[in-house]
Amino acid sequence: MAKWMTDSRISGGFSRFAVFAASMLSMHCGADVGAGDEGPVAAQGAELLRQTVHAGEQSDVLVHVEPNAACVLRGAGLEDLRVFSDARGVATFFVSITAASSKLDLALTCTGKGASAKPVLYPIQVSAVAATEEAWSPTAWLNDLPFEGALVTRLVEDPETISPKRLAELSLPPKPDRSKNADAYAAWLTEVTTPVVQIEPSTFETGVVNDLFWESSGNWAGFETGPYTSITAPRRHNIVSGQWTIPAVTGPTNTTGTFYSSAWVGLGGYESTYNVGMPQTGTEQKATCIRNAFSGVVSCVGTYYAWQEYYPDGEIQITNFPVTKGNVIAARVMMVNGIGQGDAWGTSALLQLTNLSKSPPVATWTTYSLPSGVTFNADSSEWIMERPLVNGVTTSLAKFSDFVMSNTQMTIADASGTQHTVMYGDSAALSSQIDMWNGSHQLATSAPGSGSLPAGEPLTIHWTGAN
Repeated sequence: MAKWMTDSRISGGFSRFAVFAASMLSMHCGADVGAGDEGPVAAQGAELLRQTVHAGEQSDVLVHVEPNAACVLRGAGLEDLRVFSDARGVATFFVSITAASSKLDLALTCTGKGASAKPVLYPIQVSAVAATEEAWSPTAWLNDLPFEGALVTRLVEDPETISPKRLAELSLPPKPDRSKNADAYAAWLTEVTTPVVQIEPSTFETGVVNDLFWESSGNWAGFETGPYTSITAPRRHNIVSGQWTIPAVTGPTNTTGTFYSSAWVGLGGYESTYNVGMPQTGTEQKATCIRNAFSGVVSCVGTYYAWQEYYPDGEIQITNFPVTKGNVIAARVMMVNGIGQGDAWGTSALLQLTNLSKSPPVATWTTYSLPSGVTFNADSSEWIMERPLVNGVTTSLAKFSDFVMSNTQMTIADASGTQHTVMYGDSAALSSQIDMWNGSHQLATSAPGSGSLPAGEPLTIHWTGAN
């Protein structure tokens, strides 16, 4: 049960936090969180937000701030963590603390979008309690706020009679043959006729790059499909889709540092040279773990966010698209022409994400042009968990429970332009399972590890190490 915990219930911990908050206030941070020359100012009427979490478990912390604000989360020993609020004014990050009776003092500094907006500081204290005690989440009600956006149904025409050409004009995926695959047809029908809240994306360049496949498989774990022997050449992979539940992430046990894992679907990135473009979209999972200098207790703080990328351009975070651990995400990359219509020979990419855990589902889609200086290599489809590059440096892989990709579907056009929609594992495909290595140290494996998967079976990736 969520309850408010006001300052009147805080004992000596408040004075300790007041000292910490004062040090945050003294920082001049106008340059990195918003316009203006002044540092952060205390939020008018804001109380210290206190939340308790069960020791060893991960919990979201939700803070009600200005809509579409850019925020920085700070704490002793914690590197600055960038957080964004959505159009509802909800900023979300997660915390886990390994031992009961331990506390984590944090300060979230947010700046709204207005030209005259000034940074505002929101003090936060998170305490860990035993599993037998009640965990208090005073702002859990923010999860129930409705999302702003247009409620749209992507297909309002008759799905039985609509032509492939018309579907392409609407930038919708091809219709599976119901007589050959009734399940695929049913999934397609549900997708194109279910109303979704469409969010106009607000974006931020993160400095992260989800790279091409390295020959040593040092950055990818997952699954890839190349040529199809039963499809007449020249063939072009032009649509790929997948669905997954965002995994909770942390660092390895009793380890400090910053850890990343990036789940995505994409086209054209396997065994490619570095002069090719690779469109991809997915979710980033990031955790920073610190150790208390006095108690030795390890706490982890981090974020989950949605992103899009057309490599070699870097990752673009969708700052107002809500995601967190446990959310079910559907992702699709579709090649389109210059006016945004589905086109197997197009070089622009329509990148689509839908959060199926919201009611109604929340979706966003954006078209990206082929980056300059590269070509699009349409010979493969990918379903990947990656340890990305941050400012050119390979990251450590965040620890996650077994990660499962389902609905792993691709569409390949043959020489005549006919579209063939098939599932990963089809016997006519040249498919690969990719394990992630750092030299001789294995970081992640793709299941089953040997042999082949039946077409349409979920794909599993297992974490084995961070570095």
